[in-house]
Amino acid sequence: MRVTVAPKGLGTAVITIKDIGLTPPLATSSLVQVSDLDWIRINSPEEISIMEGSSQSFDLIAGVDDGSVFDSSQLAYMNIHLHVESPIINLIEDGDKSGLGSNIIIKAKHLGVTTFHVSARQHSGREVFSQTVKVEVYEAPRIHPEDIFLVPGAYFVLTLKGGPTMGAFVDYGSYGT
Repeated sequence: MRVTVAPKGLGTAVITIKDIGLTPPLATSSLVQVSDLDWIRINSPEEISIMEGSSQSFDLIAGVDDGSVFDSSQLAYMNIHLHVESPIINLIEDGDKSGLGSNIIIKAKHLGVTTFHVSARQHSGREVFSQTVKVEVYEAPRIHPEDIFLVPGAYFVLTLKGGPTMGAFVDYGSYGT
């Protein structure tokens, strides 16, 4: 048996189901809490780097101040929207225009740095905002020049172009002879 619950407002309700066809009759209850979100969060570091042309997925989490967290299936009903500072990244749509669900995917379109966050609207109409995530869209790393031809004992300086700059660590190594 399945029971569908469709809340009409905020509050708490006890749902009891009784099977009177059994001897003795059985009953079971469930406490249903209908609450508005107090916060929403993007599960991401504060700063990220994404290579131009690639995409990255982020989970969203929403909850209330008492520590309760909504099941991810509930986020589809929260009218969540993505806000991007500059259009160097864009949202990869899943076809549902009513708002975002528990996961967003952004694609890096152009080089640069931008920020994004999400918002959701409470039952009262007040908007709740997530933290802001800083995004660097970087060019694919390349060694310049790609091919060199040297004689024994000679040396040449190679340069690295592209690659992330935020929180990046570059380590050089040599392989072969």
